[in-house]
Amino acid sequence: MSGAGTYAVEHGDLPQQDLQALDRSVLAHLAPRAATVETDLPVHEPGTWPAEVEAAAEQLRRHSDPGADPGTDPERYCYAVADVRTHPHLWDAFVLVAPHAYDAEVRDAHGTQIASLSDEGTLVLHLDDEQHQRLAALIGVHRLRLLDLSARRRWWVPWRRTDS
Repeated sequence: MSGAGTYAVEHGDLPQQDLQALDRSVLAHLAPRAATVETDLPVHEPGTWPAEVEAAAEQLRRHSDPGADPGTDPERYCYAVADVRTHPHLWDAFVLVAPHAYDAEVRDAHGTQIASLSDEGTLVLHLDDEQHQRLAALIGVHRLRLLDLSARRRWWVPWRRTDS
């Protein structure tokens, strides 16, 4: 099955390390379309994340908000936004960190979300036909589950101003 749509990457019963490796390979596939990235960078006990992930998170923190200090302003210190077109080295840092984050996303040059990672492993992608075919060849079609968003569209109504 191929086609444009919104897909969840199925991890099955992969161990955590393999799940993170799968997410990283999917993200690497998206690199040509990526323009900006956003991710949370929670402060936690040293050693919670592997050393290379901690170093990548610090690189994103320092780029996104050089003046952020975890002791005086933890909210600023715990989030990063980066333009990976002008700072391509930050893409590699993001790919390392994103599978560990609670919330991370990738947007294209038009600001459209093309990938969303949440809860340390749920990966949702917005793909056209060609992207779906290439990714299915890379990770296996069984790993891509088309999401039916029609029920969501029926009840979701964008906020509208009613006092005008």
